[in-house]
Amino acid sequence: MEILSNPLLLIKPKGITSFSAINELKKILPKKTKIGHAGTLDPMATGLLIVLIGREQTKLQSDFLTLDKKYIAEITFGVSSNTYDIDSNSVLSYSTNFKDLRNLKLEDITKVLEDNFKGEINQIVPAYSAVKVRGNKMYQYARKGESVSLPVKKVNIYNFKIISFENNYSQQTDDLSLLPKLTIEFVVSKGTYIRSIANDLGGLLGVGGVLSGLERTAIGKYNVKDAINIEKAKELLVTKFT
Repeated sequence: MEILSNPLLLIKPKGITSFSAINELKKILPKKTKIGHAGTLDPMATGLLIVLIGREQTKLQSDFLTLDKKYIAEITFGVSSNTYDIDSNSVLSYSTNFKDLRNLKLEDITKVLEDNFKGEINQIVPAYSAVKVRGNKMYQYARKGESVSLPVKKVNIYNFKIISFENNYSQQTDDLSLLPKLTIEFVVSKGTYIRSIANDLGGLLGVGGVLSGLERTAIGKYNVKDAINIEKAKELLVTKFT
């Protein structure tokens, strides 16, 4: 039985896993109905999650996973973390490079982006990721403090567009809201870690950087503007079975 003729476009809220979002919908579906999604979002991220419901849709999951993705990211400079973002499990380390941080300019950031984050690049997979090494997920090693070689993979950054940059930094602080921030849009190939870009960009600038906000706005031709929140999605599915 096919539930919907097209994939369900869902807006994942901040603070929950993609699995949790899908599980909310699964409770409404008839038992044994297949359900999946096309591309995980970290708990701190928001935005488009493509939900596949029914046998015919879930069979096409691998096709959806190959699609390019578009994100709007907020990168905070002057701080680094073990997870490359500000997730609840992150251990934050603040920069003491006061002069370079205070003098950080948009043209400096743009040049580093143009030189290092455009086209096909080799990206080191973050230690806190679900990529498997020797049969275990990398984050499992990281949480135990075990060191493993980080895989490197080729990804494509097709385009980036800077939306805004603010730098009012005046004194050393551990208040994230007072640190310089870049808001930027990326169009990337599958498997690209935006938090790795944040970490690597901060490192190349010599001031550190973390991903402090992320919204996925598009997957292939599918756009977050056409998506609905979890409550509306649940109402839609209830209507199908009442």
